[in-house]
Amino acid sequence: MKAVIPAIEAVLAASPSRDEDATVYAMFGALGTIDAEGRAAAKRAFPEHPAVAAILTFDFCTSDDHATVAAALEPHAAAAPTLRQSTEDDEWTAAERAVYAARTFVGEVARMTGHGRAGHDRWEAREHLIATLRNLQVRHLEEVACDLIGQFPGYDVRGQGWWAWGAPGGMSIQVRVGGRPILSLPGDVTRREVEMAILGWKAGNDQGLHEGAERIRRGIKNLLEVEAA
Repeated sequence: MKAVIPAIEAVLAASPSRDEDATVYAMFGALGTIDAEGRAAAKRAFPEHPAVAAILTFDFCTSDDHATVAAALEPHAAAAPTLRQSTEDDEWTAAERAVYAARTFVGEVARMTGHGRAGHDRWEAREHLIATLRNLQVRHLEEVACDLIGQFPGYDVRGQGWWAWGAPGGMSIQVRVGGRPILSLPGDVTRREVEMAILGWKAGNDQGLHEGAERIRRGIKNLLEVEAA
């Protein structure tokens, strides 16, 4: 890591821009830190039970009919493993919540009865479960990415996924400090790349803070000199 510092400082000194992302990408180009093995590992999802994997990759845009969707989901919901007890200290993962939501949806469709307001309320409940399942598919990918990258003391690393038609569309990795976003990186970034990006941001941020403090000191000194005159 010590050998990396001079290269980062050279990039920062050569670029007058304070744009954080531009500085980070310039740093990547200068250091050549792309880790092919780490990137390949980041693309691999954790092994899942086949039925759980089927729920997490199910295309909910194939049909608007709840009975059709339930018929396709039912074999996977039934074959998925028994869910463990969830506690405040050990909550369910997105994959486990998806299994629960799928089973609940299948059960709701099996009990499809009622007309008028009651029937409409049950339809809305099923639509909400489908929306929940779609969101959990994205949350699962975010959890996998963050587990592969890990955390860094003082920084909050989290995935930010989004939906395209029929399936999760993509994801970025967000890095925050004190709740403030400082970096947005590609979803398949490796831990080493995140580490280097944080190091680059910190070097630029510290340099900016130092220059800002120096300007304040000079300004106060100038004011005192004017008052003394």
